[in-house]
Amino acid sequence: MILPSLIIPGGFAKSYRKELDSEIWLMSPLYHRVWYWLRMNVQYETFLFPTQGKFGIWVLPGQRITSLQQIAEGVKWVEWGKEKVPNKKTISAILEWLTGREMVTLESNSKGTLITITNWHIYNKNSKEKVTAESNAPYTRTGHKEEGIERKDLKEEPVLSDFFEKLWKAYPPKRRDGKKAARRHFMASVKTEKDKMMINLALGSYLNHVEGKDSQFIKNGSTWFNNWQDWIPEEESDAA
Repeated sequence: MILPSLIIPGGFAKSYRKELDSEIWLMSPLYHRVWYWLRMNVQYETFLFPTQGKFGIWVLPGQRITSLQQIAEGVKWVEWGKEKVPNKKTISAILEWLTGREMVTLESNSKGTLITITNWHIYNKNSKEKVTAESNAPYTRTGHKEEGIERKDLKEEPVLSDFFEKLWKAYPPKRRDGKKAARRHFMASVKTEKDKMMINLALGSYLNHVEGKDSQFIKNGSTWFNNWQDWIPEEESDAA
């Protein structure tokens, strides 16, 4: 599978001297190289990742859909005139190490691997998106406790409401009935980053299923959002 190149705008990311005393600094240089590549290549703004279906997957700030091969190519180097590309097994081991130390989270499926940088806001600040510790908390696993900021329930986050609005606009216009009820079902069932990815995949699956069908054969919005789990692609459901 060839993954599309995401557009990463120019700019800068913060580095801290304390990284010189961190655990990753004591590892092989390739560990820090992979970590740095991920930090430089996650999304800076929300991006709609294209798929083979009609609808894509929303990738949020601090996230990237990639592959082991793409990371390996991204961190290659030249030694004595010869190009060195680490193998995918090595990249996989490094990602496992980063995950074990809660530096990143991984979600793998048939579309690729979704990588989220934990506490991404520490290294980047997007004034356009107004990314702050609170607004970026839903993207992290630790909830920034080291800064005294407790993780909020995802239901209270504006970003979740925005995500619902994007899904609602993608639903067939003639069957957008019961928006309030649909939103209530959404808020009750979508509580984690994995839930968000799954409902996005489920909606894409359903929209492909009903494409070209008369509206009488399409569920109204409130009904679909109450039972969206029924439309998670089979391979994703088995992996959950």
